[in-house]
Amino acid sequence: MVMTIANMQKNLSLSLTWAFFIPPRFYIGCEGCSDWFHGRCVGILQLEADTIDEYLCPKCDPRSKYNAPNMAELEDADLDLMRRLVKQIQVRFFFFAV
Repeated sequence: MVMTIANMQKNLSLSLTWAFFIPPRFYIGCEGCSDWFHGRCVGILQLEADTIDEYLCPKCDPRSKYNAPNMAELEDADLDLMRRLVKQIQVRFFFFAV
């Protein structure tokens, strides 16, 4: 489809028309990362948000299931694996830098 001035004006007017019919959504801001989320997507109603002093998103909340792997204590085997990984990266970087 070729975009002409008339088509662009029609599309713009349709977009603006729909903007008036879309109901406003409730957003909540994370105090940790400053990102904004739809309340519905993170399971918080607008009425509940009035009672929340400080909201932390699932990524920032240390009690979240998303952060559980990050909170685990590292064992010697984990540290050894990390050392080998860093060494491999260094070797590959050196190979490509030459």
